[in-house]
Amino acid sequence: MAYTGREMAAGSADVFAVLLDPHTYPDWLVGTSEIRDVDAAWPRLGSRFHHVVGLGPFKVRDFTEVLALEENELLRLKVRA
Repeated sequence: MAYTGREMAAGSADVFAVLLDPHTYPDWLVGTSEIRDVDAAWPRLGSRFHHVVGLGPFKVRDFTEVLALEENELLRLKVRA
């Protein structure tokens, strides 16, 4: 399992607002090219957003699922690609 961290000059509420909006992922997450759908329950546990990952002709329809959420503290996502 991969983990990553990054320090930013922004408050946790501002960062979480971006992380909780799946439509922003293609703007900053390498390989995400399109958001296809977002579950109505997003970001509750078990909810998903559906996206396309890959570059050029090598694209896969995939989804990301919420595994844990602590507002402004933790967002754990399951990504298959």
